[in-house]
Amino acid sequence: MLSIRASICIFAVKKLFNINPTRGDQAERMGKFATKDRFKAPRGYSRTKVVLDNNVPIEIVDPIENKNNNLIFVIHGGGYIVGMSDIYRNLAKRYSKAGRGARVAFLDYRLSPEYKYPCALEDALAGWDWVLRQGYNPKDVTVIGDSAGGNLTLALMLKLREMKKDLPGAMVLMSPWTDMTASGDSYIKNFKDDALFGGKQEVTLEMKEELINSSIYSFIGDADRKDPLISPALASFEGFPRSMVLVGSHEILMDDSLTIVKKMKEAGIDVELLVGEGMFHIWPLFCRLFPEGEKAMKAICEYIYKSYESR
Repeated sequence: MLSIRASICIFAVKKLFNINPTRGDQAERMGKFATKDRFKAPRGYSRTKVVLDNNVPIEIVDPIENKNNNLIFVIHGGGYIVGMSDIYRNLAKRYSKAGRGARVAFLDYRLSPEYKYPCALEDALAGWDWVLRQGYNPKDVTVIGDSAGGNLTLALMLKLREMKKDLPGAMVLMSPWTDMTASGDSYIKNFKDDALFGGKQEVTLEMKEELINSSIYSFIGDADRKDPLISPALASFEGFPRSMVLVGSHEILMDDSLTIVKKMKEAGIDVELLVGEGMFHIWPLFCRLFPEGEKAMKAICEYIYKSYESR
């Protein structure tokens, strides 16, 4: 049974943030997720920023003492429409501790509709080059991506593999958006239960077509949505790092996660799946609001902490 606080949060998401494609301009409503930068570095940490080519910033939260050579590299979500926000920055200290004193870096890549594919992927590659220039061993890096950030994380791994470059030591994906063809059964089966993307009506083929042609998918531009760098669910995952994948049981994107987990296992990748019963899209990021979110975030941090034992 869901906690009372989780039930209240799900109700609020449905009422205030639902971006069902039948309701109009999703991009405009997704702007509600954007927040002003009110983050201040926690005591014992510093905060800096570097700017890459194309005016792409990387925000860095660094432990002042007891730091090590580990790095947590965070690629935020937001449908490729919404940029960095404090919901990510506020997790910096937890991620740093999970990395045993790791530095935490947040990539704030270029956004749609102004910048379309492959701009964000180019920025992720530039971010990875920055990581290497800092002297980090790739195996000491954990990449965290949620939703569109999960998509971009997977695309980055695919591109690094294609370029025969070293991949990071571990990867954590929260509700990754992996299939731009929306082929999974969960797009229909979970529609009425999905607090963020769903609705009360039955899903028709016309509605599904409306979904994949909505402004949420604007980042694709004129590219082929079946390209594995856009739809990683269509890729193979040989040579990928160990991974943790989290997805809510009530998400229309549930099959986006289950598909990649199945393919990772087939490729011999060490992958751990956590399904949040009754949970909605990227629920671990709401860890401050209800216990189910806190439980999932704790599992993420424990996974990262333990993963450094065998690197």
